[in-house]
Amino acid sequence: MNHEITGNSLKACQDLLKSAGAETVKCLVLGKTIRYEEDHDFFYEDGQHGRIKKSIEEEYQKSYSDIESNYYEKGHELLAKYEEEKQELQYDYNEGDLSDEDFDQFDCELKQIYIGYEMELEDQFNHDKDGIGYETC
Repeated sequence: MNHEITGNSLKACQDLLKSAGAETVKCLVLGKTIRYEEDHDFFYEDGQHGRIKKSIEEEYQKSYSDIESNYYEKGHELLAKYEEEKQELQYDYNEGDLSDEDFDQFDCELKQIYIGYEMELEDQFNHDKDGIGYETC
């Protein structure tokens, strides 16, 4: 008897749940109906437990890597945007379009906006990271 369960099966389950409306899939519970007495120990004897656990861990690592990569990419984009706006502000000041007080006020507001976006990005990263938590037995 062939009792093969692969990482693709796990991915298919996740995709199916997401297509049904799930925002994130935190875990999958795998089970098998035992129909024959001789199949009872196949899960451990044939190494299915180890393969499934390894597949889940690999999928977790890939998901975590994707989330982390996305976080750093968005962080770099955010910093680049902040620096661009800061340069524009400095240019306007140097051209005499802004008073000292206006420059200081706009600079402070720009920093606060950047810090707010940075905090939102970190919250989203932590939320996404927590959303892929898993436990194996």
